[in-house]
Amino acid sequence: MRNLSESNVHAYETAESMISLSVDCVKCKTMLSPPLNITKEQYHELRKDALERDFIQSILPGVEPEIREYFISGLCPKCFVEQDGPDTEPTERTVDPLTRDEEPEEEENGE
Repeated sequence: MRNLSESNVHAYETAESMISLSVDCVKCKTMLSPPLNITKEQYHELRKDALERDFIQSILPGVEPEIREYFISGLCPKCFVEQDGPDTEPTERTVDPLTRDEEPEEEENGE
């Protein structure tokens, strides 16, 4: 996930315990609209290093995957699809829950 202190991220305190968070797409510069309103606790969790924080879907459980992707890759939904191509099939991968490293795929025996 991208660092929330980068120049394409905008965070404003809106209430005693709320942050209005938006991000510009790093490719087309489209701003996330409307901004995402999150708690200060969620904001501080998102600012942690990727290996020290929980998964983004746990930090922002009610947020659509397309919006969460803005904060992961910095790409808006349109640019994210264009990057991978419309015919790209999602790949299944296994991630070690402790290290969050991808585990190598098991080789199939030709028997």
